[in-house]
Amino acid sequence: MNDDFSDFYDDNDWEDVPEPVWKEFDWQRYLNESDGEIERFVQLYVGAKPSYDRLDQVARHMGWDSGDWSIEDSSFAAESQPDIPESEKRGSSDFDPFTVHQHPVFLATRGLYLIIRREWESLLNAGLAPTDPQISWMLGRTLHEGELAAILATQAVEMGDVELAVCHFKAMLCEINRSLSILPEPEGGRSRKVRAIDRILRGALFDLREIALRVIYECRDEARRRPTDRE
Repeated sequence: MNDDFSDFYDDNDWEDVPEPVWKEFDWQRYLNESDGEIERFVQLYVGAKPSYDRLDQVARHMGWDSGDWSIEDSSFAAESQPDIPESEKRGSSDFDPFTVHQHPVFLATRGLYLIIRREWESLLNAGLAPTDPQISWMLGRTLHEGELAAILATQAVEMGDVELAVCHFKAMLCEINRSLSILPEPEGGRSRKVRAIDRILRGALFDLREIALRVIYECRDEARRRPTDRE
């Protein structure tokens, strides 16, 4: 091994690393369950009547209550995990691993971005999207950056870094605004399908904005209530 890295790495470091709780099969099953929950959110959202409380309606059908959306109930603290013997954790469906994959904010934002991508792809496949390829490229880029910011923000919430979460959610809001500015207004002569998809796209973007604003408010409130070193 290169001596330049000898101070940063020890061949024996891995001896102290605990054996993983789950094997590859268990993790894959967990990821599949998360994908299934995202798809369930999508179906409930698409089937719900557009309204000011659409997100809350879908959340109730998903089995989420107000506490599930609250950062106060976040599982970032290690002691929040149940005290289960290691021998019983392996492969157990009753044990929730320390990830964001089942967090309501993760599932909802991933679901909404999935809806947006599918609707835009349907326009492309039908030849109804704007002919300027730059629009599709710029829209795809802002959607990607917005979704990435949402994932990083949720991870920060789970780790208890609420100020960092606010920064990521603010970046998400910036990308949502860019997406809305890039999204062309449907022309008066366009088909009913184009106008319907435009309403879905804009509705999903505004609901993503609603999620970000809600969690930003809670994060800032939590940051104000936490003791600081200056106190």
